[in-house]
Amino acid sequence: MLAQYHFDDIIGISSKIAEVKQMAEDYAYIDATVLILGASGTGKELFAQSIHNASLRHKRPFVAVNCGAIPSTLLESELFGYVEGAFTGANKKGKVGFFELAHGGTIFLDEIGEMNKVAQTTLLRVIQERRIMRLGDDKYLPIDVRIIAATNKNLAQLVANGEFREDLYYRINVLPLQLPSLNERSGDVGVLADHFISIFNKRFNREVVLSKEAKKLINDYEWQGNIRQLLNVMERVVIVSKEKVISADFIETMFDGSAGYQTHKTRPPAEAEECLEKTKILRVLEETNYNQKEASERLGINRSTLYRKLKSYNIQFKKTCTM
Repeated sequence: MLAQYHFDDIIGISSKIAEVKQMAEDYAYIDATVLILGASGTGKELFAQSIHNASLRHKRPFVAVNCGAIPSTLLESELFGYVEGAFTGANKKGKVGFFELAHGGTIFLDEIGEMNKVAQTTLLRVIQERRIMRLGDDKYLPIDVRIIAATNKNLAQLVANGEFREDLYYRINVLPLQLPSLNERSGDVGVLADHFISIFNKRFNREVVLSKEAKKLINDYEWQGNIRQLLNVMERVVIVSKEKVISADFIETMFDGSAGYQTHKTRPPAEAEECLEKTKILRVLEETNYNQKEASERLGINRSTLYRKLKSYNIQFKKTCTM
């Protein structure tokens, strides 16, 4: 129940992240509810922990709750606790809820958009009255917590659809903090990649570095999974690589196992893109009289990558791709 991250742990040189970081630091000193908005993998808990550690509550508990990971039937009892015999299967001694555990400190309600209507109603009452009642009990307990909520969903749209209480939305949306996606953070990808490479080099006793071409490739890549995806790919690079200097071609093979691969926002659908690439390879092969060494140089890839693409596309030299 301790927050381990601080604002110094938020890596980046872009103006976008600097602006959001400064706003979060300002929020830390205001003892009011914060709503962190952002796509999955943008670092919402990192910001939540940093806000807590910079606040006046930093010596008190930090309790993180993933509202989407707890079954809806159990969410209310997990948040607010229950007494002995409150329901079938309950712990005989009862249970302290997350709000009680966070007393005096901060409770981080991640994926709050997944919270069911019953829990929403109870949470609204807790925010308004600053007290809780354990499930099955008949008395209230005063509670002093700061709430930091987070979601990757559009809560305003959920309100419009009747899926999220409007009054609760306004209660938690006091200090909104919109986190930028990694693709919006110009210049940060390379910095973060080097940072992660350094971490995994130490962890796995390696000395891997990224080549200039590899850095360009990862900077051009569209990280749909944001920082979490970049972290995953860099860890795999360090573990799998047999070379100290990582080439762009090697990085490209690491993308193959990464969900949501897309190198540019405006590219055509995958099927059409593959067809275009196949056509280009066939044309270059014909122009070079099927000399793979010369063709790979013309295409800007090494021979192993060309061989892999030939095999992947099952290229028949006498046929071209039609669209």
